Order: sequence, then C-alpha cells, then structure tokens
Amino acid sequence: IYINALLSSPVTHMVNFASNLAFQFKTLADTGVAGLVGTIRTGTKKLAGQEFDEFDRVFVGEAAAELVGGFASQLDALTLMSKTFLDGQAPDLLTKTELENLNAIGKHRNLSDIIKQFKEGDVTGGALSVIGSYNSLPGRFLAAGDEYFKVISRRRFIYKEAYKEAMKAYQVTKKADGSTSQDAIDQFVETFVEAMENPEEGTIEAAKQFSKRMTFQQELGNSLPEIGVKKLMEISPFMRYIIPFVRTPTNVIKEALGSTVLVAARPIKFYQQLKNASGREFDQLVGKLLVGNSIAATMV
Repeated sequence: IYINALLSSPVTHMVNFASNLAFQFKTLADTGVAGLVGTIRTGTKKLAGQEFDEFDRVFVGEAAAELVGGFASQLDALTLMSKTFLDGQAPDLLTKTELENLNAIGKHRNLSDIIKQFKEGDVTGGALSVIGSYNSLPGRFLAAGDEYFKVISRRRFIYKEAYKEAMKAYQVTKKADGSTSQDAIDQFVETFVEAMENPEEGTIEAAKQFSKRMTFQQELGNSLPEIGVKKLMEISPFMRYIIPFVRTPTNVIKEALGSTVLVAARPIKFYQQLKNASGREFDQLVGKLLVGNSIAATMV
C-alpha cells in the first residue's frame, strides 16, 4: 500500500512518461549529431591523406534507422503495454523500485486468475486478490508505461545495428571489382532485412540493456557515487522500504552529468577520455556532449 501510494499521483506518471519520451528524442539527436561528427572526421582525414577505418564511425543514417524502428514498433509496444497492465506481469515489472515482489495482498493480479479463484470456492483469497489488484494500479501504470518505451528502445537498437551492417555490406560491394551501384544497393537492402528480421543473440542482449538504460533502470555501476548509493541500501533490509526508488534518480543524474557538466567538472579525465577515443567511440562522445551542452545552454 505504501509503495503504490507513492506512485498514486498522476503527476508522477506524467513526469515518468515525459522523461522517457524526452530521453528518446535526446538520444536520437545524439546519434544524428555523432553521425555528422563522423562524416566531418572521416572527410577531414580523407582530404589530409591520412589512413582511417571507414567502418569505425557513426553513420548519419543510423538516427533515421532508429526513428523508423521506433515508429515500426508502435503496435508491439502498445500490445505489451496493455498485457503488462492487464496481467500485472512483465519481464521488468516494477524495476523502478528496489523491491523484487510487491504482491503482499492476495495471490493473483490477473483478472482471469482472480475469477478462477472465486469459481474454485476460494472467496477469501479471491477477495484479497481483488483488493491487492486494485491497490496495485499505480504500480501497474508505471510498469506499463515503461514497457511501452522498452519495446520502442529494443526495436530502435535492432534497426540501428541492422543499418550499420547494411552500410558495411554496401561499401564492400561498391568497391568490389565489376560491381555496380545497383549491386551495392541490393546488397544493402538484403543485409538490412536479414539483420533486422534475424538479429544475433549478442544484438538482442545489447538491445535489452539499451532498453533498460532508456528507462533509467540499468544496474548501478562502480563509480564512487553509485557505490555509495549501493552501500546505503545495504545498511538495513528496511532501507528498501524507506527509500524504494534509488536506481532511477541515480541513473537520471548520471545521464545528465555525462552529457553536460562532465567537461567542466572533470576536465583532465575528460581530456584523457577524448584523447584515447577513436573512431565510433569518438563520434559518440562528441555527439553526446554537443547535444547535452546545447540543451543545458538553452535552459540557462
């Protein structure tokens, strides 16, 4: 009751939905700007006659591929969101809380299971499940909203990876002896469709991790602030009830700092990171900081 009461305000869900949506657009902008950085970087090296790996870069088209993937996932996203709300169960149900299981009242949350309880004569158990199911509505809304964005994020990631593979195939075919532009285009389409419809296991797992990051639910890392937060939660088992929402705000702050004041707060470490970065990593780092600092400057 306490946990769901904390989630009962409509403002909470408005903020959750708005922040997830805003982060979707922000990361799309990150990819697009990183693609421009990659184009400028590789173009400059080409003019200067320097050697570089033309595949180790961010392509501008990756942002378009992610956007198309997001639109293409709408039906699946709405379907899973509805299933999560009706069943009260999902792969990442209520992972924005630090509690693994919130079914404290009644055995079931699914309406069909509750009806079955009554039919089997378990009136008391069915009544408790009804109370628990009603009480858990705020948590269901939160979980359902997150599942919607997780499906979109997974599809975005898969489309982007498919585009990257297709661009590599396009470039290789284009440079092959006796190959025409149409051959390269055909190879691009074939590779893209294959990678999109049959993604590798590594891509699927990476897409899951990306979806957690996009909803601020990834596991805390090993930086000093994150270690401090984890130690705080280990003081007592009751801390998870006193402070049930830790992972999300910590990840929000981490994402914000990583995109904006990182340069000002830790210039030496940032310089070393930028100096050691190359290819795709460099494009992503610069693109992320350009977008983040532009947003911060606009707010100021």
